[in-house]
Amino acid sequence: MKLGKYLLFCTAALLCFSLSSWAQGNEMALRTDLGETIAMVPVDENFMGMKTKLETTVFKPKGDGPFPLLVINGGKQKGNPAFQPRNRYTILVQEFLKRGYAVALPMPRGFSKSDGTFNQPSCAVLATAEQQGKDLAESIRFLRKLPYIDQDKIVVAGHSFGGFSTLAMASEAVPGVRLVLNFSGGVRFDDCNWEGALVDAAEKVGASAKLDSIWLYPENDKIFPPDIVRKMHAAYSKGPKKPELVVLEKFRDDGHMLFGSLEGFDKYWWPVVERKLAALSLPTKEAYPEYGYKKLTGSGYAALNDFSKLPEYAVSACKEKYKQYVSTAASPRAFAFSEGGGCGFASDYDDPQAWAMYYCQANSKGKPCHLYLADDQVVWPGSTQAP
Repeated sequence: MKLGKYLLFCTAALLCFSLSSWAQGNEMALRTDLGETIAMVPVDENFMGMKTKLETTVFKPKGDGPFPLLVINGGKQKGNPAFQPRNRYTILVQEFLKRGYAVALPMPRGFSKSDGTFNQPSCAVLATAEQQGKDLAESIRFLRKLPYIDQDKIVVAGHSFGGFSTLAMASEAVPGVRLVLNFSGGVRFDDCNWEGALVDAAEKVGASAKLDSIWLYPENDKIFPPDIVRKMHAAYSKGPKKPELVVLEKFRDDGHMLFGSLEGFDKYWWPVVERKLAALSLPTKEAYPEYGYKKLTGSGYAALNDFSKLPEYAVSACKEKYKQYVSTAASPRAFAFSEGGGCGFASDYDDPQAWAMYYCQANSKGKPCHLYLADDQVVWPGSTQAP
């Protein structure tokens, strides 16, 4: 149920944190080049007659549309979801913008800046999924009325915690939804028989399923391994809809982190989904190449593994982290150093260059941060001037 992101910033002692209250007061700049905006989408009313509003990130191609819509229902990180940054998945978003889709990412109630609170009693898999699924359905009903959205061409993808609540959403005949994609969906607990509760919830959700779905699980998913997935699938398939189960090849050290990565998209799941979208007469061809991920040009200052040229002001812990990062982190990736001695780095899932600078600045002691590595190029010019 956790979200696979390697987005960290580091202190001089190389203590690495996920963002919490600092992130709440220091928002990531919107990607205007990707048409990024934030909306508060109303769902149900509370006992006082006030609408619960969900923080929703929307990416839109240029023009009036109408554009087909991809809705991404992301996972849950460990800890209080109120401190979880809003989901963006820009690497994946760009792949769909290129193909002419608008993309929306609603945060569940109690997550980030969404209204309400998140309550999840132990092993209450079904109740939790049904509430989140209902909110997701209401979000889609709101989004499909936007003037630039093609109301009859909607795809919904959910990952991990969000994948299972997306299956609960599929219990409703949500207008315009043509396909549901479940990536490593499930809910896991540490203090109860979560496997039995999950299989039982899958059967109950499947009994009222009204939308077609494809389930995609890597064979080395460490959160939801294949034996549990097959039991879930068999239980769900007792209902009126028989989802296609696709067990993907092993992905790195933990297949649960596949969704949202560029490698996962290109080599693992897009070929499967592309065929299904084409069969449904939904776009698959790249029509807007300008939205593709853009690599920076190297500065020629140093080779990636020439560690002797790392900035002198970087503390030793950050230099050691860079050495490790160069050999282990997947592209797209970025690494930044602060003139205050600290560093920041990000890879794989969401706007690595911006996040590396963002995390670096979080502990920069008020000093400027400079991007040093971008993908497989050193982009630092060898001075205190930012690239």
